[in-house]
Amino acid sequence: MRYSDTVKFVKEESFYNRDTGDYSVENIVQTERFADITDTGTETMNMLYGKVVQGAKTIRIKTKVTEDFDYVLIGKTIYTVKMIRTLRQEQVMHLVVKQWVLTVNLVDLKNYQVL
Repeated sequence: MRYSDTVKFVKEESFYNRDTGDYSVENIVQTERFADITDTGTETMNMLYGKVVQGAKTIRIKTKVTEDFDYVLIGKTIYTVKMIRTLRQEQVMHLVVKQWVLTVNLVDLKNYQVL
């Protein structure tokens, strides 16, 4: 198993702007790790979600992710974590494509693809 793919764990710090009435993203912290990325198998999807989910991924990371994060970025696609398993020598995460983006700031999201 090769841990050759790059995965970014993103933490956004936002605050409420009383003047505009929106939440503004103040600081974005990205932590980059190497991982083994595969598509989630049909049997696993049925067990986890009860149905087949399009775009589900399974990532395996050699070291534990201990810092807090809001979402996972693979390429330009945003994923949310559905399940994390910490094993003795690796950490396994099951991801699905994030469907909704609550902050509608097109300047921040112009480089990201949300399906």
